[in-house]
Amino acid sequence: MKKGHLFMVSCSLLVGLQLSAQEERTVTFICDEEIPGIVQGVSGNGEWAAGCDEGVMAYNAFIWHVGQEKFTDVFGLDESGNMVNGASAYLYGIADDGTAVGAFQNGPAVEEGRTPPIVPGVYKDGQWTALPLLIEPFPGDVNGYATGISPDGRIICGHVAGSVASSEFLGDTLTTAGPKVPVLWIDGEIHRVDTITYAGYGAWVEDMSDDGSVLCGYADFEDGSRSPAVFKDGHCIRLIGTTSAMEDPDKWQEFYEGRMYCLNSEGTIAGGYFAQTAGAVDGIVWDIPATITSDAVEDDEVEHVSGIPTAIDGDGAIFVGGAMGGSSSVFVDGASQSLSTYLGYSGAPHTPSAIMGISDDMDTYGTSFIYSTQMGPIQCPMIITFKENTSGLSDTAANVTLSYADNVVTIGGNHGNVTVWSVNGTLAMQGDASTETLSLNSLPKGIYLVKAMFDGGFKVLKVVVK
Repeated sequence: MKKGHLFMVSCSLLVGLQLSAQEERTVTFICDEEIPGIVQGVSGNGEWAAGCDEGVMAYNAFIWHVGQEKFTDVFGLDESGNMVNGASAYLYGIADDGTAVGAFQNGPAVEEGRTPPIVPGVYKDGQWTALPLLIEPFPGDVNGYATGISPDGRIICGHVAGSVASSEFLGDTLTTAGPKVPVLWIDGEIHRVDTITYAGYGAWVEDMSDDGSVLCGYADFEDGSRSPAVFKDGHCIRLIGTTSAMEDPDKWQEFYEGRMYCLNSEGTIAGGYFAQTAGAVDGIVWDIPATITSDAVEDDEVEHVSGIPTAIDGDGAIFVGGAMGGSSSVFVDGASQSLSTYLGYSGAPHTPSAIMGISDDMDTYGTSFIYSTQMGPIQCPMIITFKENTSGLSDTAANVTLSYADNVVTIGGNHGNVTVWSVNGTLAMQGDASTETLSLNSLPKGIYLVKAMFDGGFKVLKVVVK
């Protein structure tokens, strides 16, 4: 008999602490240990959050709504728990009504012998909808991402392939998606933000101002070097790495790269990093002028900070994180202070990593934390919120339980369909509302996701069959 081992404990942790600061309010930490990934975005009203794992442990995406003590894993499923959109899903931003944006595999995991394309999309009410592209999508290729959305949901930013790329291989001409270009989707229609011809992987967008007038990310050169970039008024403004490594070998002795991760909501401050050599990461902050007069910003025109800026709040404070799991700090008024000091809390159940999303009222923060498993340390999503009415699930959700021992999954509570998926998106086993146990003896060795549906969502448990 194969021996089954628990891969990830199915539990969520919600802790309320009273502040000792002048302002009396309760901070709540929502730490979900059953889903790998990082919260990438928080809605302007602070009632929603979205994130993903980006393929480190799984290609999953998830959503949180105020009042939930865990995240809902969307993982390319429909509302019935059926795998309808392949095995890859990513979410990066979310609007005030819960409309989330990202990218997904548009079709079953394998269709007609080919892997379906990954395309930018909108996730709402359990369904993915593909966004318009500039060229036809290429199967098996990344055709673009949607990375941010305005609070009202009208404007979405991202990048898509701007052209078709051709190359010769063993006498054959191969065509793929070409370099990416920055775009906006306004009321569902796609618009290029400039007319620039990009090289390499092109220009990728990480964030935008609330009105979509300013974007940030990075832009490649033909030789593979890459510069942090801000996109405004039809310009691609390169920061520090304003010339390619090949073009200026006296200045750039090694490959370099960088990106601008974040903007404030007005689009007047951008934060990110530049790395001239491997491992030498230099955090940078740029005050964006109202009128663009140059497409190049040199080293002495930016502010340097220790760590990587990942978010900017409404007061202009720069939230800085380190490498994977590195604790977050805040750069404000010319000095750095700890996240707990700036927010005024103590006793967090886990150490918050980089802050990736902040609500407009600065009451809700999206981040992650390190969780140790049998497979090693992974990052899991975390919400820090000072909003009221954030605790408690519905009676149905709280009543549903998943456990795993001796190669048997036990399902408790008032649940619906139960499904077992391989990590490549194949349905391996299923049960219905009357199923209380599922034996995994017949399954090949590997990692599986067990999902139990209930009215309003589903719970997920990852297991290893050996």
